[in-house]
Parts: sequence; structure tokens; C-alpha cells
Amino acid sequence: MRLRFACLLLLGCGGLPADGLATFKGSVVTVESDGENVYLQTNLEVIKVPGAGGSATTLVPEVPQATNYLMAVGGSTVDWVLLGANNTNTLFDVPSAVGAQRTLATLPLDIFPWAMTADASSVYLLATNEIWRVSKSDGAMVALATFAASIQLGAEFSIAVDASNVYWATSGNTPFYSNQYVNDGVVMSVPIGGGTAQTLASNQAYPGALAVDANNVYWMAGDAPGAACTPSCVPPAIMSSPIDSAAPITVVSLDAPAVAEIVVSDGFLYWISLLADEFSGDIVRAPVGGGTPEVVVAASEGVDSEVKFTVDATRIYWAGAMQPNDYLHWKPK
Repeated sequence: MRLRFACLLLLGCGGLPADGLATFKGSVVTVESDGENVYLQTNLEVIKVPGAGGSATTLVPEVPQATNYLMAVGGSTVDWVLLGANNTNTLFDVPSAVGAQRTLATLPLDIFPWAMTADASSVYLLATNEIWRVSKSDGAMVALATFAASIQLGAEFSIAVDASNVYWATSGNTPFYSNQYVNDGVVMSVPIGGGTAQTLASNQAYPGALAVDANNVYWMAGDAPGAACTPSCVPPAIMSSPIDSAAPITVVSLDAPAVAEIVVSDGFLYWISLLADEFSGDIVRAPVGGGTPEVVVAASEGVDSEVKFTVDATRIYWAGAMQPNDYLHWKPK
């Protein structure tokens, strides 16, 4: 262990810079952590690397003529959706400890997954107007909730899960680029075992980037004001609501465009705040109860609008697709 950290801190490992954990092939789709390992999905592969440093392991090798689309880490497996020819989309999983990949379900043509998450026993899919639970034991699919179909153009789709509920956000029926600002998005939840869906927040402006901790659900919402903006525009912000009630509040007002991704860890919310060029950005954080954001990873450290990131108890990890010869970065929290 001492030699591993010396390698990381002083020299870098395997020819990487000192802040590098692993290289990868393709464009980054998702970066997640289970507290011990970091999982990086690209459109070509899925790799695992110890968060403390070490050799990367390929969990999903490159599959010709197909695209790795979504990934979620839950329990002892890594689950992902493969987009195949003629809309033959398939949900797979593989043991996170390395093993043979398994087909969980072939998704019907009318169930296109816009977002997914997972826990130890199931995978949860947000389709155009349904929430689906897929059993990891036998691949059985159950529709947990049905809701009004959302406009796909410019919409945000997001899903999260905790021990009791599945949470999701949809952008309503007003296209983002219409400048109508009807603000008819919703944030909802349903018990993971099935039951009545609950609306946690309504009249939201393009809600997305869901995250959940033991007490609250968090999401980004707000219009993108421009020359045609009317008084009905809603300033962008990070919102929250208790997981058991519909009482949304503004946690942080966003004074700059943000990438639609939130990570909650150890009492802080993390997100990417874009700079004036809207290409580069900083990973920033603020307390879950609100406060002034602080920069924890600067744009100069390889953060841009395409970066995906995650946070564990001690470190921040990030990787993107727009930096030449990019790699999986790490930095202490």
C-alpha cells in the first residue's frame, strides 16, 4: 500500500501523470464509485480501477457494432445497457469482482431507457412514460409507475434510488428551445416494491440531475434565459425536498450554467459550474443545507462540459472526452 501511494503521489503509475488512475478507450459515459473501486464506462468498454490506485480491470470489453449506453453500480454487480442494431437494446450485468457477463433482459421496442440506476437486487429504468424494475436474480420486469409522456427534445431525464423508493424527474411537455417557459416538469417517487407514486415537486423548469441522501432528494431546475426570456423564466438553482414530503426549497442559486449532474457525499453537493466559455468548468461543492459554493477541482485540472465525475469518502474522480489523451483523474476531497 505504501508503494502504491508513493507511485500515485510522486511519480504516477503506468506512465500516467501523478493524478492519473487509468486510461480508457472511447468517450466517457459514466463514472461511479462503490467506495472501494471506481467504474468508468465509455461507449466502447467498462473498466474498474481501485480508488486508492492499482491496475485497471476490463469488465466489459469492446463490443463491435454496438454501443454501451447506460451504466449503474449496485450491490455486487455492474449493470449496463447495450444499444444494438434495429433497436435491440439489451440489459446486461457482470460481477464487480470480475466474472462472466450475463443478459438480464432484452428490452421491448417500446421501452427505451433514458436513465437507469441500481441497488443490490434490481435495476431501475426510466422509460418515456414508465418506471421499470428489473430483477437481478431472474430478469423479470415490473412496471412500478406510469406517468405522462415527456417531450424528448431538449428534455432532462434522471433517476435515483435509496433503500425505500425510486425517484425520477421529467421535463414535462414543453420543448426546452421553445422559449415558452411553461415550467411543467415534475419530481416523483414510488416505493421500490410497488405502490402509489408521489409527486415531490411540480411546476419545475426542466428538472434533472437527481441525487438522494438519507434525508432529501436534490435536483437541478431552471430555464436558460436569453434575449427572448419572459418574466415567467425561472432562475436556475439546485432544489431539494424531504424524501417523505412535497416541500421543495432552493438550496443553491446557480449564477453560471451547470452540467446536469449532482453528486451528494458527506453533507455536500458537488456539481460542475461552467466558465464564461461554457466549455471549461470547475467542480464545485456546497453544503446540502445551502451556502456559498467553493471550487474543489479547477478547470485547469482537466474539467470541461463533457466531464463525468464521482466522489467517495476521501477522493474526487473525473474523466472526460474533450481533453487530448485524457485519463481517469483523482484528487483528495
